[in-house]
Amino acid sequence: MENSKKNSFFIWFILLLLLGFILITLTFFWMVGANSNAKNEYAQKNLKEVNLITEKSIEKISEIDSSTLQIAMEAETEESTTAPDDETVVKSKIKASEEQKSLLYEPQSQTIVVTKEQIVDAFIQSYNEIMNEQKQETLRMLDDLIAQGQAEWEVIKENGEDTPIVKGEKISEYLSMVSIMENNTDQSFETVLGKMKEQLEAEGIDAEPIIKQYREEYKQVKEENRKIMMEKAIKAFQGE
Repeated sequence: MENSKKNSFFIWFILLLLLGFILITLTFFWMVGANSNAKNEYAQKNLKEVNLITEKSIEKISEIDSSTLQIAMEAETEESTTAPDDETVVKSKIKASEEQKSLLYEPQSQTIVVTKEQIVDAFIQSYNEIMNEQKQETLRMLDDLIAQGQAEWEVIKENGEDTPIVKGEKISEYLSMVSIMENNTDQSFETVLGKMKEQLEAEGIDAEPIIKQYREEYKQVKEENRKIMMEKAIKAFQGE
């Protein structure tokens, strides 16, 4: 009985030692990667890059004007109600007199009414284009980072330096860069949403449902893609 207890204690002791070793190793890799010169340089570079993307999105939002949107929609509505040309008139109403044709097909003046719902839809359509550009820029930055990591790893392998320790350090460094990019794009997204909300409220439009929808979509896409992005990044970096 005592031997059984001793064996059980010994097994748990070994497991705790292994767990401690793993935690220490992971902490070491994280500290090396999170404080490397390459990571710090990337942090500065990516912040500038994301700020430029944010400024571009804010500028495009500022160019959106409800009066311009309304004029455009009125023009589209007017075009859709344009009378058929003379040739069509003659063919379809060949039996009508000239006076009747004039009465039937002369464009009638009318007031084009654009509803508030249509204005809101026009804002959303413009915002969708901006948000899609934000998404594409984020994917481009990730692809660039993956290509950078893969190129660095190829050099490490060519130099015969691809040891487990170096691999752990570089992966930690790379994941720190991915985390930096994600945090920066999160802040950019919130800044752009803030500008949209400000504009909608200035137009007397309830912004909350629209902003909430964008935020939910962003969160969903982020959660769905994060695991795939990380796996793709690590595989590319390892040259697998």
